[in-house]
Amino acid sequence: MYRYLAILLTLLSFAACDSFFEKESVWPHNPERPELPPPRERRFVVDSIRYYFDYWSSKSTQLADETCVVIISNSLDQEWHDTPSPPQDPLYNYSYFSSEDPVMAQIYTDTLRVRTPCYVDDDNRIVLGDSLYSFQSFSAQQTLAEIDRTIGEMCIPPHTETYVYGRYSISYYHIAYTAWLTETTSNTPITIEGMWEGGIINDDFTTRTESKPL
Repeated sequence: MYRYLAILLTLLSFAACDSFFEKESVWPHNPERPELPPPRERRFVVDSIRYYFDYWSSKSTQLADETCVVIISNSLDQEWHDTPSPPQDPLYNYSYFSSEDPVMAQIYTDTLRVRTPCYVDDDNRIVLGDSLYSFQSFSAQQTLAEIDRTIGEMCIPPHTETYVYGRYSISYYHIAYTAWLTETTSNTPITIEGMWEGGIINDDFTTRTESKPL
């Protein structure tokens, strides 16, 4: 009698364990997401993407390091005026998508391009820029920051070496997003949620000068 009871309890225990693991497994048994083709056979298109400033989102603006952009020497006995050329070194904005969804790590192409935020105002309203970035999480994507770094006409004192220093600010964002994709091989709709991280160089380039005797 006790032996049969022990066997029955053992079978019930295994059944309970199977049921437990089935409920805890959210991939690929999640009923809200049909099973997809193998990762390397998947092809995605982005139908739309929405950004929203939630509890986990953040924004900050910091000044970049001041750098010397030009040095002008004047060995004459009188001052003279010069208009230096703007700095030629390129500056880049960057964009990075992340998500805990395992599908995000299986998007192997950089041809999925989406618009990203370029500004968040004081009321946390999000403005999208015109640049397109890859919707994938392997590495940060960069685009050239087109800001005005024109330097106006300057008066160079006699017998001096004048240094021109430049500085601009960078806005850093962490913003939540929801992206709606379609896996085209199986025609399966996919929804991915995560965080977008970006660094935007602001168009606020300023200069200061410092002259030293030759």
